[in-house]
Amino acid sequence: MSLAGNLKFTLRTLGRNPALAISAILAGLGIGATSAMFSITDGILLHPLPFPKSNRLVNVWDTAAAQYSAHGGGAAASVRDCHSSSTGPTNSCN
Repeated sequence: MSLAGNLKFTLRTLGRNPALAISAILAGLGIGATSAMFSITDGILLHPLPFPKSNRLVNVWDTAAAQYSAHGGGAAASVRDCHSSSTGPTNSCN
């Protein structure tokens, strides 16, 4: 039997039993959604970032960004002020 004949037979069979058709469609959508979520999770969370020394990357943010807006940005100005006032590697800026 050809592919077209198999497709016609499948559609005719699913047309006779709509509950089977709905469950087959929902199963296909569920499998597709599950594989898409796994691919995203695998690519983002389970593999390391494609940067050298990616464990040393940091995210800097500031909760009081408005006071630094004249200096060119909240977090960047905070880091710049912290580094300019540092006296050594053990000095921590809060």
